[in-house]
Amino acid sequence: TWTGSLGGAVGASSVGIAVALFAPEGRALLVAAVSIGVTGMLLDSLLGATLQGRFRCDRCGQDTERRVHHCGQPARLTGGLPGLTNDGVNALATGAAAGLGWVAWRLFAPATAP
Repeated sequence: TWTGSLGGAVGASSVGIAVALFAPEGRALLVAAVSIGVTGMLLDSLLGATLQGRFRCDRCGQDTERRVHHCGQPARLTGGLPGLTNDGVNALATGAAAGLGWVAWRLFAPATAP
């Protein structure tokens, strides 16, 4: 939703501002941290909407993220990858954002003397 995306962007921006307050290259790191945070949040949403396993309980008629619905009935796969859970999506998006953070650090960190 737009409210969820706005909340995610505000959260990512607050982390970026915190980084910029303590970093020597504050402005460059602020841009990097905010864009990396927002990118990670959007990637999490994209993976969740496309690749995360989605199931449906035929007994209750409810959609669920679990292979077994809370009523105890096995749920039928309706989309995504059956083994990719929300935790997996979070791990993938966090790993990608961490990788982007490492690249940003390598680009913006001050050079150190040998």
